[in-house]
Amino acid sequence: MPNYTKWDHEKRSPYETWKKMGKSGLTGLRVQEKYSGSSADCVTTGIAALEVGKGDFNAAYAVMLNGLISEIIEGHSSDEIKEKWLMPLAKGDCLLGIAITEPNAGSDAANLKTKAEKEGNAYICKDVRLVIRDSIFLFDRRWINMYHLS
Repeated sequence: MPNYTKWDHEKRSPYETWKKMGKSGLTGLRVQEKYSGSSADCVTTGIAALEVGKGDFNAAYAVMLNGLISEIIEGHSSDEIKEKWLMPLAKGDCLLGIAITEPNAGSDAANLKTKAEKEGNAYICKDVRLVIRDSIFLFDRRWINMYHLS
C-alpha cells in the first residue's frame, strides 16, 4: 500500500485495494468460516492489522473495524442479516460502517445512553444522537442503506 499518501491527497478510497484485501482474507478475519471468513482470534487479527498498518494506518483500522462489526452482527443479528452481510464483508465486496457517538459519551461505547425500542418490525432510536458527517453510509431513524462495491 505504498500509494497511501497519493490517495490521501487525492481524497479517494482505493476500493480495488479493499477488494484485494478481501481476496487475501484480511477483511474477514473475525468472520466465522461458514460465512467465508477465517474465524481468526483477536491476537491473529491484531498482528494482521499491525502488518497492514505498516503500509496504511487507515487500512489497518478497517481490518479491526471489520472484526468489531462482524462480531456485533454475529452476536446480535438474525440469520437473515448474517447471511446478507457477513459473506460480502468477509470477501471485501462491501464496506460497512459503525457510528458510535452521542452527547456526553463521545465514542465511549460503555457509556452510551441511547436506547432503541421495537415498533412493528423496526427499532426506533428514542434519544438524542449527534450527526455523523462524511460517512460511507446513510443513516436515518428508520433505515440504514449500505453501499455494495461493484
